[in-house]
Amino acid sequence: MKKIHIFIGLIIFLLTALPAYTLDFLQFDGGLLFIGNTEVESAPSPLLPTLGLTLPFPVLKHPFINLESGFLLFGTYYQFEDERATPVELEHRDFMVLGALVDTRIGIDLKISKAFKMGFYAGLALLIRAPIPLFEDIKSNLGPTLGYFYGKLRFLYPETQITAQMPILENFDIKISLRAYYPLFHLWDGEGLPFMDQFMIGGLIGVVYHMH
Repeated sequence: MKKIHIFIGLIIFLLTALPAYTLDFLQFDGGLLFIGNTEVESAPSPLLPTLGLTLPFPVLKHPFINLESGFLLFGTYYQFEDERATPVELEHRDFMVLGALVDTRIGIDLKISKAFKMGFYAGLALLIRAPIPLFEDIKSNLGPTLGYFYGKLRFLYPETQITAQMPILENFDIKISLRAYYPLFHLWDGEGLPFMDQFMIGGLIGVVYHMH
């Protein structure tokens, strides 16, 4: 239960610790997140529902160069076996893992027409994962699971994003986003895993509310 409180506290901190400034927009995101898993003794690569929020960042004000920050929330089941934490089906679960991708991106929005624009972004994401043991005999694996999630910088993901945006109502746009998160830590983690292992890609539909 303590881990759930810490996880929720991180999200509340993200929202409440933002500087007080006038927001240009709020973007509410929902979609699916694919997490690559090449371990043959565990589940196929999961495809998870996600919910999130994107906010403009106050540091940069430019007509078409944007800086934004946000998060995506998700959850799935994991096991810890052979010194690795991997996604598993419900019947083989050891942990319920609550996840948050917290990121900051910079990019450009290009007007293709009066009512349509495309964006190209790059940034850095932090993958925050809170494993919750589901059985008493699994609690001894909590430390090693956390060690795997946060060791060798496995929580750090370079990110790219492509977007398409168009108005649907006054002050409201719809925004389709494709985000990719790259497991660069494979270069030094020594596991010899394929690039697709822990590679993530998200397809999102966002509703953008313009404040002004």
